[in-house]
Amino acid sequence: LITAQVENIAYDARKNPNRVTIDLRQGVTRNAARIELFTNARESELTNKDEQLDTSPSLSLSDDGSGGPSSPLFITSESIRQVNLGYGEYKRSKELVLDYQLLYTFNRVDASRIDGTISTVGYIQPNEAMVYSGQPMRGGGPVRPDVSQIYSASTKPVVLYSHKLTMKKIGD
Repeated sequence: LITAQVENIAYDARKNPNRVTIDLRQGVTRNAARIELFTNARESELTNKDEQLDTSPSLSLSDDGSGGPSSPLFITSESIRQVNLGYGEYKRSKELVLDYQLLYTFNRVDASRIDGTISTVGYIQPNEAMVYSGQPMRGGGPVRPDVSQIYSASTKPVVLYSHKLTMKKIGD
């Protein structure tokens, strides 16, 4: 028997359109009892008809909107902070903070089809960057942070996911 993993989702666009709270059922994961999602920035752009980001045929439309080289490309992005709140050993509170950049592109291929991509870029927090910026001590000791590399480690992506999608019109 499969049970729901989410106890509650709280979202009020009038109060705060940039925040979502997700309460998980007890025992679903050791990493969180609650997840807070904060949207920190949103952007969108419709490229000019003359502006081409890619010259491949799949990224172009004709002036009549049915396909060809002069179609605009719609691009949108969001910056999201995910905060996982829970309890660790001995019922001590713990949190894990993750930052993401989501990038969506949409291109109308013809009157009944839109192709797109969804890319997710993940970053680590500065306190975590200390661990990944250093070298292990001689003799197998703990990692010794390299302060000169912390900024670089916390501002460069550590993971990238990219997915292609196709949306097709169904019926008339």
